Amino acid sequence: NISRGSFKMPACDIDIYGAFSDGDNKIIFIVDGAPYGSIGVTAGQMVDLRLMPTKQGYTFTGWTCDEIDVSEGEFVMPEGDIVLRGSFIPNAYDVLFLDTVSGEIIGSSYLDYGASFSLGDKVYCIEGKVSSGWVLLYGDVVTDGDKYIMPDSEVVFGIVWDNCLTIMV
Repeated sequence: NISRGSFKMPACDIDIYGAFSDGDNKIIFIVDGAPYGSIGVTAGQMVDLRLMPTKQGYTFTGWTCDEIDVSEGEFVMPEGDIVLRGSFIPNAYDVLFLDTVSGEIIGSSYLDYGASFSLGDKVYCIEGKVSSGWVLLYGDVVTDGDKYIMPDSEVVFGIVWDNCLTIMV
């Protein structure tokens, strides 16, 4: 009986069998400051980090580690546990404002995924026409009351024109 790595040797020959188990060392993954998981890895084993976590509307920035260099996307596992840290940044896209008469872009903004925005109440006038609002021409924008939530794609709004009455005096 072996207990705590020691035993009393009997007065005869004995055979001792042992095995090393894979995963004596851990890689602990932290993403955006929260635990993401861990795996066991044998020291000396090549580790490939090219598969990155995904999250709708965000881009993964990559892994960093205080214990080893992981900038090339792979490394040899050292003795002992290591912590890999990663984070996501929001994707950003254009919001374009189009003059539906001329087809010209009359304004734009560059917004992060998930950002809220409003179109405002500004009135535009051109050659006998007055704006009466905006219409969504392209994009899967979601509304939240009078605000829009930026999707994971470009968005295009077109200005809606109404004719003005011209009064001759």
